[in-house]
Amino acid sequence: MRPQARKAKLSTKSTSKKNRDLRKKKRKSFRLNPQWFICGVLLIVVGLWLSRPVMQGIVERKEIFVLQDEIVELQKENEALEREVSALNSDDDIEIIARQDLGLIKPGEESYIVISEDEEEKEVGSQVINESYEEKESNESIWQQFLEFIANLLNR
Repeated sequence: MRPQARKAKLSTKSTSKKNRDLRKKKRKSFRLNPQWFICGVLLIVVGLWLSRPVMQGIVERKEIFVLQDEIVELQKENEALEREVSALNSDDDIEIIARQDLGLIKPGEESYIVISEDEEEKEVGSQVINESYEEKESNESIWQQFLEFIANLLNR
């Protein structure tokens, strides 16, 4: 062989070796070293472990604020109930409740119940409706009542 041909073969071999070495270096730079992987996983685990108490603290603070608001509301309600209890302990309020709610009277008094015309009409009307319903029930079968019920629904 000629010396020039040898040089050409050598130069192509050396360039191909250089290219392979460069490729290997590039591959190695993208490979994940197991030690770095383990360190990364440990950092993530430690970070999550340390963030847990912080998150619990935030949740507990929110609960404290909610409970404080609830305490304030309950204190207001207690004050209102205490006022009501003190009012109910007076003789005047007890007498009012006894007369209005229980219909009690003092000895020697007479009690009258006044019924307005509207209330009287309502009572009479409800009695008529109940009587007519009872009569209807006894005369009609269950299927007729069901059909009338459906017809009433459709008419609405």
